[in-house]
Amino acid sequence: MAYVLFDLNYHTQLIAKNMDELNLRNSRWKVWQDKKVGHMVEISDTDFVLLQKGLKDINYDGKAVSLKDPVYIHYPQNAEDLQETIDHLIKLIDSNLNKYKDTSFSTELTNFKNNLQSIDTSSITYPMTTNVMQYLSNQNKSILGYLQLV
Repeated sequence: MAYVLFDLNYHTQLIAKNMDELNLRNSRWKVWQDKKVGHMVEISDTDFVLLQKGLKDINYDGKAVSLKDPVYIHYPQNAEDLQETIDHLIKLIDSNLNKYKDTSFSTELTNFKNNLQSIDTSSITYPMTTNVMQYLSNQNKSILGYLQLV
């Protein structure tokens, strides 16, 4: 099972692939589960992967969870656009690396960063028809979702 934390207004705050990641990323998840500062819901691993890749958004109304097509998926239009996306993700990764030193999540962050840095922006056909997460996933590279980085 994977997990999603929503604030009291049902805005998505964080996704975690399992309880270990949730405990590491938000050790206060129990107050979310008790609906004191938000809401915690369990989702399937399949739904988690769709969120992680940015292929779906999630809604929760306090009763039911549903996935929907995202309003916008960023498909880089050229090498500069792709590099900006990569640079933005690396900034998020670097800030997380400082927070999660010497943890298993640090290893995942480092692997994702290395995978982003390995993208040869000059060898891709533009405009891209996938987002960066899906592109790496299609290359059998490990990824982290945006909501795992915030």
